[in-house]
Amino acid sequence: MDELILDFAGERLQIPSGFATERSVSQVGMKVEHNGQMYKVVDRQIFGVDAIAEEMRLLHDEESVKNKLTLVILLERV
Repeated sequence: MDELILDFAGERLQIPSGFATERSVSQVGMKVEHNGQMYKVVDRQIFGVDAIAEEMRLLHDEESVKNKLTLVILLERV
């Protein structure tokens, strides 16, 4: 994954993918502490290149954008 985003019930925290692997924080049911509150992973969403990013890639001829993926981990307070 190029980007990893933790969504704590609407509060998003982006962490560099090099600091955490997808397996370590994306298992549904895993609990994570954030700001003194416990959260549970309830879902995962993977986003690829959207239409605007694809258009920019074509305009600037950037191959790197084509393969960029973002993983969003959805958490809810427990």
